[in-house]
Amino acid sequence: MFSFAPIITPEIRSAFLTQPELRASLRGALERMLTFYGLQFSSEETGKETVIRGPNFGINSRNWVTRFDHNHLRMTRILRSLRVLGLGDEAAALHGFLAADEEVTDTVSPRSQMYWRRAAERDLHLPPDEEDEDAEGIEWLRED
Repeated sequence: MFSFAPIITPEIRSAFLTQPELRASLRGALERMLTFYGLQFSSEETGKETVIRGPNFGINSRNWVTRFDHNHLRMTRILRSLRVLGLGDEAAALHGFLAADEEVTDTVSPRSQMYWRRAAERDLHLPPDEEDEDAEGIEWLRED
């Protein structure tokens, strides 16, 4: 859809996995997007980070807590990109919120929720839009 959108290559992934400053920058961008969606990170007593509703959730959730919205596709790309680029814990925290918040699960279409689940949980070599669980997928993302 956007011919100028960057494509993650094996080299780009390797750079993110080996350079903490790249992951830190990505984390900062994620925090800005969470604010846009009305969400924020929270640390539990165990030290494990979760995503929770932020103080602006009531207003900002109107941007995306709807049956269908272009932001749903954006969230799928965010979840997948985080995992591919080494921020799997952050992806899990975001998906944990999306899968547990009743307003989200009751409002957002099951199809969008399916894509979020695939982006957050399935083997990386299989893109969220791949219907065949046995597909070859993207070879360089195949985990050993």
